[in-house]
Amino acid sequence: MTAQYGLESANLKAIAANLPITFEELMSGDPRSMLVVLNHFRNIMIALLSQPGTGRIYEHEWRMIGGSGFKAASGQLMRPVELKKVPRRGGPHQASEEGEPPAPDTSNLRDAVAVEVTGSGKNLRGRIGVGNQAYYWRFLEDGTFSFGPRPFMRPAYEAGIQGAGNELIKEIRAKTTRILRQRRVSRR
Repeated sequence: MTAQYGLESANLKAIAANLPITFEELMSGDPRSMLVVLNHFRNIMIALLSQPGTGRIYEHEWRMIGGSGFKAASGQLMRPVELKKVPRRGGPHQASEEGEPPAPDTSNLRDAVAVEVTGSGKNLRGRIGVGNQAYYWRFLEDGTFSFGPRPFMRPAYEAGIQGAGNELIKEIRAKTTRILRQRRVSRR
């Protein structure tokens, strides 16, 4: 998985500094807090990738009809190929305008968004990104010479900052409560 944005333990240490438990207790063996935050961003990204576009409507596509298109040794086509304008499979598609997130045509890009948590304790790392099956996400995110950017990662990251902090605080409170309860039980 290729990640554009990530969280590291150091970022979470500042939040955990004023809690009645240590950072190691908070993160040891339990990547749940990291997953809560990353899934918050993932949900925003998937919502952005699910919005319909406001751009051009494509009702037809070009398809090769007839021959295989392979050339013989003489350079001539083996069987003639005809390009034909035909109705799109799956019906019309409304594309996104420049600056909007990519409009869904297939679910390939949306399905490729994933989170990954590795390590534990001080070495806990979390990443959110798009898998290799949708390698073209970079072209959409940044644009190319032939079309402008259709960003979805940066807007999801920017929209999720406040909410992710709130989700993390809820998870830290829940984990703190669990750890403090375990301490009370073990002291009896």
